[in-house]
Amino acid sequence: SQLFGNFKITGGLRYTHDMKVQENRPVALFVAGGPGIPLSATTPSLTADFKELTGRIGADWKPDVSFTDETLIYLFYSRGYKAGGMNPPCTATVGCPAPTFEPEFVNSLELGTKNTLLGGAMVLNFTGFKYDYQGYQVSKIVNRTSVNENIDAKIKGLELETVWSPLDGLRLNM
Repeated sequence: SQLFGNFKITGGLRYTHDMKVQENRPVALFVAGGPGIPLSATTPSLTADFKELTGRIGADWKPDVSFTDETLIYLFYSRGYKAGGMNPPCTATVGCPAPTFEPEFVNSLELGTKNTLLGGAMVLNFTGFKYDYQGYQVSKIVNRTSVNENIDAKIKGLELETVWSPLDGLRLNM
């Protein structure tokens, strides 16, 4: 067989437009005009508009090697996005978080191999990955309400997965 005959490149783009509106309405219990306060009495609304182009590109290769039944080697890079938004309104006397929070982005790099061995009795997969987050969204409780904020984070690691069926009716996973 050809050395690179089973080589494939995959790519894609995604455009996202997120528009969010938060209408702040006053709450007045046991008052004439109470919870049904007319829309004209709302406080100014808050808006957030996010537009982003993200994508993914990668390659995979199925080489013909003698020590496995089937092998796939892959490398992918992707850029992900999660829209920002608005935090709940609060009373200025107790301290307020920022009214909005920024979008979250992640640059992801993954290199791995998936293998079938022993006539299909064993699957052995190995992956290395690295994620670089900008503006990772985390929630926390402030003044008895959940608010969001952004931080940067980096994650890297290795993953090994194996499934082995040494006997009929017995399967070991790790």
